[in-house]
Amino acid sequence: PWEVQRLEAGQGEAGDGMALTLAWHAGLLCSGTNNGVVQVWDSMSYTISARLRHDGAVYSLASCGSLLLVGTPEAVSVWSAGGDGAEWVLLTSAEVHPEQAPTSIVCSPPLPISRTRTAVAVLVGCWDGTMQRWSLEEVEEQGGATVRLRMATAVAQAHAGAVNGVVLVQMHSTNLFGATGEPPHSARTVGSALVVSGGDDGSVQAWSLM
Repeated sequence: PWEVQRLEAGQGEAGDGMALTLAWHAGLLCSGTNNGVVQVWDSMSYTISARLRHDGAVYSLASCGSLLLVGTPEAVSVWSAGGDGAEWVLLTSAEVHPEQAPTSIVCSPPLPISRTRTAVAVLVGCWDGTMQRWSLEEVEEQGGATVRLRMATAVAQAHAGAVNGVVLVQMHSTNLFGATGEPPHSARTVGSALVVSGGDDGSVQAWSLM
């Protein structure tokens, strides 16, 4: 039988409502709340180990290796856990238009873009039905390497209502994504993946990424 563990709202900061979204991240359970707090729960003790604060409700979460992406009405933020109990660090964030608040986020595995750099394709479903593709890249700056998040392309009105869910299904591990600036359905490189998005209008769409 299933063993159920109830996470009490009193242990966290529920704001106007309990968790909106959940993401499994490196053995930790991350939940977002209406008051802009991401609660990081220890999956063994079911206690809160960290709280990450944002302006605006947490609409979406996505785990990407050692990183956690958080979508709010005003931005997409990238956090790093640091490992071995280190404090969480906000690495970067990118502003979004309120009408295109990220209601769903999913990430590809890290992909090499040069001998020394990798990038992650971040697929974002928006409040107004837009589907966006972002690029999360490692870049070298004075003082060492850092990450940069930028939007590569978008498909307006992919759904008639808000995008409620986005799922990436990897079908081939080589060069999943095409050249920067091309729409999600383009096919320019070897390899493929399938992105499935569901909208508030009841529609489900499958996007082929190659």
